[in-house]
Amino acid sequence: MLTLYLLRHAKSSWKQSSLGDFERPLNNRGRRDAAAMGQHLQNIGPEPEIILLSSSKRTRETWHHVSPALPSAPEVKSLDTLYGASMRAILGEIQAHGLTASPLLVIAHNPGIEELAFQLTAKDPSGALSLFRAKYPTAGLAILNFDIQTWSQLQPRSGTLMSFTSPRSLTPQ
Repeated sequence: MLTLYLLRHAKSSWKQSSLGDFERPLNNRGRRDAAAMGQHLQNIGPEPEIILLSSSKRTRETWHHVSPALPSAPEVKSLDTLYGASMRAILGEIQAHGLTASPLLVIAHNPGIEELAFQLTAKDPSGALSLFRAKYPTAGLAILNFDIQTWSQLQPRSGTLMSFTSPRSLTPQ
């Protein structure tokens, strides 16, 4: 059994209009939300063994604010190919780089991350699919389990969606 965490990057800032999309940093809410998701990952355990993340500034900063909550330092692979990647491209990077690591955390962008979570889901005992199909917000986290031995065996419609968490659901209203 392998577990996949799919995290959309946290909220980015649009204050510096001169910056290109790739270089946009997180805003204050994004930093808070990323830290909250880090605490959530620590609480639910187990912590990720490998992190695959887009090389964009906002995904690297998301990891920077998630990681302090996790007690160990997992292997981190920053991949240019995950920036703006399609669902198929993200799937390919998981198959190529994930090996047998479980959980594996991917931090990337929409629409690719949302489409991948949807396409991988075969079973939804938690009822979480409707939550992210309505909206996969920044710093949203889907958790899927797969009955496979290695990530190279990962195929669409093969996972069980265990949960979907948004930063808003972690914060008292």
